[in-house]
This record gives sequence, structure tokens and C-alpha cells, in this order.
Amino acid sequence: MMDVQFTLVLSLVEALGLTIFQQHNYGSINLSSMVSYQTITTYILSYILHLFVAQYVTIKLYRIFIWPRLFSPLRHIPGPKTPFYSPLGSMPAILSGDSPIDTYVTWAKMWPTTPFIRFLSIFNTETLIAVTPEATKEVFTTHCYDFKKPAIVANYMSHILGTRGVLFIEGDAHKAARKRLNPLFAGTNVKRMLPLFQQKAREMTNWFTSKLDSNGTQTIDVANVYNMMTIDIIGIAVFGIELENLSSTDNQQKKWDFLSCYKMLFEQSTLSAILTFINAAVPIRWIPLKANRDFTGASRQVRKMTTEVVRNRMREVNEKTQFGTVSGGNDLLTMMIEDVWKFRQGEGLDEEYIVDEMLTFLLAGHETSANALLWATYAMAVKPDVQDKLRAEIATLFEKDEHKVPTMGEIESLPYLNCFLKEVLRLYSPALFGYREAINDLYLCGEFIPKGTTIMYSPHVTCSSEAIWGPTAGQFIPERWEKSEGPATDPYSTNNFINGPRVCVGKQFALVEIKTLLVEIVPRFRLGMSPQLKALGGKLPKMMNPGVTYRPADALYVTFERI
Repeated sequence: MMDVQFTLVLSLVEALGLTIFQQHNYGSINLSSMVSYQTITTYILSYILHLFVAQYVTIKLYRIFIWPRLFSPLRHIPGPKTPFYSPLGSMPAILSGDSPIDTYVTWAKMWPTTPFIRFLSIFNTETLIAVTPEATKEVFTTHCYDFKKPAIVANYMSHILGTRGVLFIEGDAHKAARKRLNPLFAGTNVKRMLPLFQQKAREMTNWFTSKLDSNGTQTIDVANVYNMMTIDIIGIAVFGIELENLSSTDNQQKKWDFLSCYKMLFEQSTLSAILTFINAAVPIRWIPLKANRDFTGASRQVRKMTTEVVRNRMREVNEKTQFGTVSGGNDLLTMMIEDVWKFRQGEGLDEEYIVDEMLTFLLAGHETSANALLWATYAMAVKPDVQDKLRAEIATLFEKDEHKVPTMGEIESLPYLNCFLKEVLRLYSPALFGYREAINDLYLCGEFIPKGTTIMYSPHVTCSSEAIWGPTAGQFIPERWEKSEGPATDPYSTNNFINGPRVCVGKQFALVEIKTLLVEIVPRFRLGMSPQLKALGGKLPKMMNPGVTYRPADALYVTFERI
């Protein structure tokens, strides 16, 4: 946009200058004549158009092909080379990878100790990858508020989540939002939600049991089940609404059919995923394609449903507040409205802000838990020894009473369960990327970073680094967390939930939820490799690329056997 503005102003000045020069030297234009006035206007517009096109194309060619290779202050930073004639940079290599993160991980193995790797994205725009824990800490903690989310990244998700949620706001607005939201996810509130997690976990195990055959076994698509179950949990925890995805049959009308919209948005076809990727830079969702109609329709429907629930709840809270009562709701929406009402009474409630925040919790929150559970199940299926060790530890909770309902403290005190979940999040982190753009010139790890530089972070880069985790970095070994030392003890070596001021507000919520569900599943079922997993021969299933999260492109089947 700045190039357009600069070129337009330059062309206007040059066109006026040429016209004045022509009038002064040749006297060919009589300004007193109406015909001459029309002529000079035509001259000026013609000059502007031709100068603008010629200069804009020249500037763009310079920025795409010359600047990043010959003059950029970042050109000395190590990174992959690309053909000089290509405007696509490294994007073909990234999009052709087996997963969205494979290419980045490969680069990090080539330059394991440099703070940053530089690569060229589409139109050869420069992006840095934070490779070391030190570099990640500099970006997300030390200089957190010297960065903002790049516009192209905000565009990628804003069609679904809006622009006013905590994921997208910056600076003082972000600090204020965190101050409001942190109490909602405090340990006391998460503890209060434990019975909900346990209830939904029992519903899930009952669902698994209902699918077993007469021999007590069945091969099940866990990706689909975990999506339904975690959406149900988020539905009641965030909105106080029973979505009933697990308990409803295929023919039953659900109370709030969020799941079908979710699948349109997050389980896109390859074409739709590519369109979403391109749309972040160039608006193309208006093109009359079925993939575009499905995506935009689902996005509008999710926002419409969310707005309706928020509006009704705001009215309920307002009425009860006026009569001096409280709603008593434990869901996040009710608590948030009551909190906003308490501190902003007289200003009115900001419906759009609350809708955006709720969509963030609903969509982003459930995705992490669903994918973490999927990979935890996969890990147990391919590592039966790990599964047996985990089952033996969980069994200690029920030694005296098989019907015991564990407390949050008892669940949190299981050391191997903690190690297991940490290893799942290390090797199969659901989060893919984080992007930040420098709003000032600054130095990070001794490198000069000009204003406007985009820095990308992926947990998979540090989590797969042999410089941090040793030669077994690519292996699933929960025991490494029992005696981790050196760089592995650095929280920025994993950073799944981001550390620092922008740490995921729902981190504890997600961890307790996942652990509670595992405590319910593991003692009741033996998980084994399905024919699909056996056919892979130890390789990961095909991953969704491009994708929003780290998940298989298709169903993931695991064999369940009743214990």
C-alpha cells in the first residue's frame, strides 16, 4: 500500500512538472481556452497513468528480485537459496512438504545454533524463523510489545474469529484484555470445571463402549470423536450450552449445529485450504466457487449463532443485575459479561468484543485439546509399553475404590501422566506457527532487526532440535522429562502455549481437560494399531498442508479393546 501511495504521489508531481515544462518551453497549451483545459487534463491524466504503471512495476520488480538478494540488511542471515527468477521464494518447497512444518524443521537441522533463519516467502518477502530458545524468548517476552501480529496473519483468521479478540489486539489494549481474562481462567475456576470434564469423559467412554463389537473390540476414527467431545466441553464451559454432539444420533437435530460449521472451517478440502491461504494476502473469497460458498457460509453461521447466544445472555445478566441478583452461571460467557458489567456499568456492554472473544475460546480452544488427545491416542497405540506404564500409574487412583472420582490435585500429582503429556506436546505440538512483526528497529540476539520484519516461530522447530534434546529428539520418550537437564529445562525449548505476556490464557484449562480425559480412557481400553497405522510402517499419516493445526489430512483410526 505504501508503494502505491508513494508511486501515485510521485507520478502526480512528475506529470504536473512535465505539463508546466511543456507549457513554458513550447507554449502549445492556452489555459484560457475550454478546449485547452480539457486537453491539459487529458495530458496530465495520461502522464500520471503511464508514469504510475512504469514506476510501480519497476519498484515492485526491484523489491521482489533485487532488494532481498542484494541490499536487504537481513541478507547475511543463513537460510535456503531460491532461484533468482522465481517470485515465489521457498513457498513451493513449504507447500510440497509432507506436513506444514517439515520444511522448516529441515532448515533448522541445517542451521541448528543460529538464532534466526531467513527465507523468502511469496513475492520474495523476507521472513525470519526463530530457531533457538533464546531467540524465541527475545521475541515473545523480552521485546513482546515491540511486535504486532502481521496484517496477513490477522487476515487469515479474522474472517472466522473477528479482529477484537485477545489473539489479535496489541499493546495497551492487549494488556487490558489479559487483565480482564486472566481471572476467568484462574486455577479456582478451572478446578470448578473439573466435574464437567469428568462428566464428558464418561460420556465419551460410554460412546466408545457402545461401538465395540461382540468381542469387545472396534476400530474407531478418533479424530472425529475427539472433535465432537471437545466441542461439547467447550460449548458448555464457554457458553453454558449442551451441544450434544456425542449423545445425538446422525438423524437427530442438534440444539446448536456448530460441528458441521466447524468442519467446513477447519477440515477444509485441499482447494479450500489453498484459497484460505491466498485470501490472507489477496481477497478471493468472492469468487463463485463451492469451496468459497461453503467457507463463507459456515463462517457467517458460526458468528450468527454466537451473537444470538451472547445477546440473550447479556439480556439475562442485565435483568438479574437490575433486580439485585446474580445469574450464578459457571460458564465463561456469563462470568465475562458479569465482570464487564461490574467494571463498565453505565458504559454499556460491547457485544462485538464479547462475540469475538467467545469465538476465540470456542474455536481456538477446542482445537488444541482435540488434536492433543488425538496424538496422545496415536502415541499409546504405537507405543504399547508407554501405554501400559501410564495405565499402571492411573490405576493407583482406583486401588481402594474403583468408582472413585479423582480430585484435581490427585490428577495433577501423577508424574508419568505429566511426562507423557509433555512428550505428546513436544513431538506432536498441535500449534503450528506464531508470527510477529517488528514495530520498531531493534536488536535480537545481536542481530539488527529492521522495523516491519516478520519473525515466525514454530514449536516444532525447537521441539525437534537435537541441539536441545540430543540424538533422541525425534523419538517418543516420556521418561526424558523425569530427569531433563540443560537446555531441555528451558520453557522456551517447547513453548507450545507461548510464554511471556502473550501466554495462552486457556493453558491450564486445556492441560487439566486433556489429563482428565486420559484418566478416564486409559484404564478402560487397550489401544492398538489399526490396519491403517500398520500399513504406514511407523511413518506418520499424511498431514494437512496447508493447515491451521498439526493434524492428519484424513481420518485417524485406532483399535479399541475393552479391558
